[in-house]
Amino acid sequence: LPVGRYDATLTVTDGQGGSTTSSSIPVAINAAPDVQAASTPAVVNESDTPQVTLNSTGTTDSDGTIASYAWSVSGPSGFTASGSAPTLGPLTLGSFGDYAVTLTVTDNEGGIGTKSFTVRRNRLPIAGATISFTGGTCTIPGTGLCVINTPYSFSVNGSTSTDDKSIIRYDWRVFRAADLAADPNATPVLSRLNGAVSESFTLTDGGQYVVRLTVTDSDGASSVASPSTASRELLANRAPVPSISGASPLSVGRNEDFTYQATFTDADNDAAQTYRWVFKDENGVAIGLPDTVVDPTFTKAINRLVPGLGGSGTGTIELTVTDVNGGSATTTKPFVLVNQRPVAALSPDDTGTAPLVGAPGLEVPFSTASFDPDGTLLSQTLEICPDPDGSPGCRVEPIATGGSVVTFPNYGTFTATLTVVDDSGDAASNTATDSVTIKINRPPTAGIRNANPAVPFTVPVNVAINLDGSAPTYSSDTDGTITSYLWVFSDGFSAVDTPTVSHTFTAPGTYWVDLTVFDDDGESNTVRANITVTP
Repeated sequence: LPVGRYDATLTVTDGQGGSTTSSSIPVAINAAPDVQAASTPAVVNESDTPQVTLNSTGTTDSDGTIASYAWSVSGPSGFTASGSAPTLGPLTLGSFGDYAVTLTVTDNEGGIGTKSFTVRRNRLPIAGATISFTGGTCTIPGTGLCVINTPYSFSVNGSTSTDDKSIIRYDWRVFRAADLAADPNATPVLSRLNGAVSESFTLTDGGQYVVRLTVTDSDGASSVASPSTASRELLANRAPVPSISGASPLSVGRNEDFTYQATFTDADNDAAQTYRWVFKDENGVAIGLPDTVVDPTFTKAINRLVPGLGGSGTGTIELTVTDVNGGSATTTKPFVLVNQRPVAALSPDDTGTAPLVGAPGLEVPFSTASFDPDGTLLSQTLEICPDPDGSPGCRVEPIATGGSVVTFPNYGTFTATLTVVDDSGDAASNTATDSVTIKINRPPTAGIRNANPAVPFTVPVNVAINLDGSAPTYSSDTDGTITSYLWVFSDGFSAVDTPTVSHTFTAPGTYWVDLTVFDDDGESNTVRANITVTP
């Protein structure tokens, strides 16, 4: 029957159709109380005062009155509480977790209604994340600077955050460290509010930043401080700016122990960790292996010129400076590798003297004392022009280690040239020569003529005879010049260094005169003329 009050009667009928009816009695169908119960607050977060008050506000009985209340509370760590008033509390919830609450209400007719619900003392979620970047990872929270290098891109993952239920919100913020230090409510430069558990960021420039994560759980618990908010300082490391001291291009002697000086500036005031030097030829090919050192000064000798045997000798120095936080940058500077020309030294040496002079059949022992001051000699070649044997062209041959003896059988002037080539490969400076001149000398020819050709070599007594032996008219030297004259007369008179002479005989008779001429190579020739002196 529906809830309400009724009158009940009983009618009894026998087998013969007789019946009787009782008097009526009242019957009530009672409605149970409508129980309403709640907790204030419904959820107690870790940062809140851990107390609740239970209330039965809204509980009614539609067909009567409330006779009694009975509260029953049980929770973690054996917690229990009870009460018989319309409210219960405040209750102190000493442990985190769920507390089961039941309110039993009895009305004046003995009807019973119940209401059960849960009160939770909720732990705050704990923020935790990983920052990932090229070359490493960092944790949030964590100590020390998390260092990233260009291009300043990193990802964050908040899956290490924990909660005793579940996390439903991730708020990511990236602040400039200086802004946050000046104002705790500074505006972030990057953010993902209500973002995903994983996000990616790229900073536009270097410097110090703070990466912050705030998490919220399914009960709405969160805080702007620990543990729901965690941060990590991040250094977007600015690369050093390196330079190489000295002129551009640097002039470096081949095989010279040249000291290079590196300098750099660093916006983050980082110290340098390494200096990496690479030397390249003009084709960009590395000369030897890179050198990585920890000192800004570096000494190296480069023993060969670069490109293609005969290039300019210009290369490139690459310097890469890496700072202690892994930031690196490279600079370049051209250099010219200057080859010291080899020294050709041919012996015998006629430097500053007359040529080597001899007669046909002269044997000349050639030897070399050549050297290369900054490398080694690849070749030493002796060329004699013209060929001493009279063959067309020149004689070309390597000079022997112990020297080479060359015979000159013919008259003539010969040039012996030693050409040495070093191992630098630089056509502009890898060659040197030394030469010596050899002369197989033809002797001069002396000639005398009387100035009065009508009476050759006849003269009256006490009359002067004028003789002429001058070159090239009467005396001659086909491969040089006449340098001096010597006249000797049989009567004892003589004259020196004059091509002409005048002499008077004081007695008649037959006399002679010798003229000796000397050439510029010291060779001589004598001719004699007989003179008749008449009375």
